[in-house]
Amino acid sequence: MCSLFLRRMKFVEPIRDRKKIAQIKNLLRGQQRYRDLLLFIIGINTALRISDLLQLRLSQFLDETGKIKTNSGSKSGNEGNGMKSRSTKA
Repeated sequence: MCSLFLRRMKFVEPIRDRKKIAQIKNLLRGQQRYRDLLLFIIGINTALRISDLLQLRLSQFLDETGKIKTNSGSKSGNEGNGMKSRSTKA
């Protein structure tokens, strides 16, 4: 049973060609598929699996006032979620 599963597994290689990455981004932008564009950009920059990307929620990135949360720099994990808010004003 296990060997049958291993024979059917497909391996995925990362996209390394910057031109191909730009083409994919432009295609998604042109089709106004902004959710997919965001998932693609986060995926290529973090190397998260699609199953992990799909579990992300907006509340993990924005606080209750709509400000973007940023990493506090703490790696100890003892300070809540390790995020603090910052203003999005330019």
